[in-house]
Amino acid sequence: PQSAVHRKKPVESPYKKSARPTVHVRPATATPSKSERVKSAR
Repeated sequence: PQSAVHRKKPVESPYKKSARPTVHVRPATATPSKSERVKSAR
C-alpha cells in the first residue's frame, strides 16, 4: 500500500501540471462561440 501511495504522489504532480494547462484549455473551450464567430467572419 505504501508503494501505491508513493506512486499516487508523483501522479498527482503531473496531474496538477496538466490541470494548469487545462485551465487555459477550459476558457478556450468555454468560448467556442468567439472562435466560431471569428472563423465565420473570416
